[in-house]
Amino acid sequence: RVDGLSPANTYTQALKAYEIMTDIDNGSGMFGSPVTSQDIWTSSAAGTTSRPWVLIADDRAFYLFIWHSITAVPTNANYDVTGLFFGDIIPRLDSDAYAAALCASNSNQYYIWGSHTTAGSGNLVPNVSTAPFFACHFPRRENAATGGVTVPLIHGGGPYPNNSPGAATNVIAYSANDPLVLSMPYFSNGAAYTLRGWFPGLYFPCHPLPFEQWATAVKDGRSFFSIRNSIYVSPIIPTNILISLDDWRA
Repeated sequence: RVDGLSPANTYTQALKAYEIMTDIDNGSGMFGSPVTSQDIWTSSAAGTTSRPWVLIADDRAFYLFIWHSITAVPTNANYDVTGLFFGDIIPRLDSDAYAAALCASNSNQYYIWGSHTTAGSGNLVPNVSTAPFFACHFPRRENAATGGVTVPLIHGGGPYPNNSPGAATNVIAYSANDPLVLSMPYFSNGAAYTLRGWFPGLYFPCHPLPFEQWATAVKDGRSFFSIRNSIYVSPIIPTNILISLDDWRA
């Protein structure tokens, strides 16, 4: 459910997801908390100004990126971007029948796809505005126990700053002749030291800004789409993530 008339302001969309919807406003089996919406910014100001966006999907999930403060195709400058994922993740267990998530950066910070450092802390997100989390809402836990749960994305393998993958401060240099080192961030199951699964086709590069904005990178027979954004802290940190252009579930 997308509410484009959120009471916060006219340019914040309030999102809710359900296992089953009974009408345009209501449903059962809500993803995450039954009382909390996932807010995202589609624009930095009220109005009808067009904003650049990118939608990447397969038949089971999508990623949506919106550059909410500019009007032209984004460059490699440090522009904030709203990030949204909805659909089936890659589950740890084939038996996980509820491995679907609604994930987004919230309306007042831009830790897009940023992650918590360790598997043993931050295992539950108490509230979508709690820094430095990127909130991921599930309708049930891995064992199908009823009741939604909201967890952070957790740091995968490979070195990069906790909430700024592909940032300029990364330590592994990269050129076209070097190996491309990628990290796969993962979800907990709502408890410390647990693993629920991974985003389909999303990777954190372990290099300092290896690819330009909206570039297609080809490496070892695999293709990736590059998204550049900034982490809204002081100082602003530019970051880079990659979305696979091949089969996400092969």
